[in-house]
Amino acid sequence: MCQAFIQEGYSTTLFSYSGPQWVDLPQHYGLEVEVPLVQFKPHPWLRGHDFAWRTAWTIKRSGYTLVYARALSTALWTTLLGIPTIVEEHQPPGSRMGQVYLHIVFRQRAFCGLVVIHEVLRKRFLQHYRHVLCPEQVMVEPDAIDLERFEHVPTVCDARHLLGWDTAAFTVGYAGHLYAGRGIELILDLARHLPIMRFVLMGGEEADLAYWRAQAIPPNVTFTGFVPNADLPRYLAACDVLLMPYQRHVSVAGTTHSTHAWMSPLKLFEYMAAQRLIIASDLPALHNLLNPTNAVLCPPDDSTCWEAILQRAARQPDWARQLATQARQDVTPYTWRQRVQRIMGQLV
Repeated sequence: MCQAFIQEGYSTTLFSYSGPQWVDLPQHYGLEVEVPLVQFKPHPWLRGHDFAWRTAWTIKRSGYTLVYARALSTALWTTLLGIPTIVEEHQPPGSRMGQVYLHIVFRQRAFCGLVVIHEVLRKRFLQHYRHVLCPEQVMVEPDAIDLERFEHVPTVCDARHLLGWDTAAFTVGYAGHLYAGRGIELILDLARHLPIMRFVLMGGEEADLAYWRAQAIPPNVTFTGFVPNADLPRYLAACDVLLMPYQRHVSVAGTTHSTHAWMSPLKLFEYMAAQRLIIASDLPALHNLLNPTNAVLCPPDDSTCWEAILQRAARQPDWARQLATQARQDVTPYTWRQRVQRIMGQLV
């Protein structure tokens, strides 16, 4: 995906392809503004490499003056074509070719700067690319949230009624992918030990859903499948507690990297905005936002701790509400609009 910048009066064009199926992007991502789209179908023999070149050349011909790139191959071509480009990376390059691309990009005059999501990543990039990358070119910006989408969410009871859920059951929610390192085994174990509670897992690819549904799933567990981002606030609002049981090795689709040391999960910001009690794994990468005043942090492999906190949350709703209210207050500076403004102010 490549984006020619963004809010606050800057023109926006998104170039994307998603294979044979063209998704409804506003519904899929919860977009509230119209974004002109150009779809490219890559040639099968070229394994997608023509997409990066065609995207860059279309941007060049269209006269855009700044590119914000998440696709490294596109950033390679836009910088070689002399188009000012900001690159965002959420992990170190997973291949030798990716490392070569970054060396080339960082040497180009059109390269404006690098945005990473965690200080650990900033240090890694500066160490590995110290001969071509300066500290002032690297900016740490965690992920963010559109708080407006969470301003008028329904009450717990109303949200459950709208979704057709049991309005009386104490409900524990999880939103996100279902692959390795996400703590799905821990959630199922908790469900077996707490049969009076209801556990709802939102999201997941079809293959992962099929795998988990083929297991011995406790009757108080529900897998909803994919939830459009536009609908997610209502689903989160229907829960009493939200879980983030990341393990010590957190996989990301398409890479062998574990992101536990530098992750900045979107669900973290969504959970905080939803104003529900968060129980999360006690991992250093999450300490940037979570602390004992706004969440409960448990060892990722200690199910007894998680179980005890869930039981306390059910017994002491005022305690849970106090932490959730603080989380909502603490996430206020982390909006996408403010993120864009900080990046533009430092790197452009």
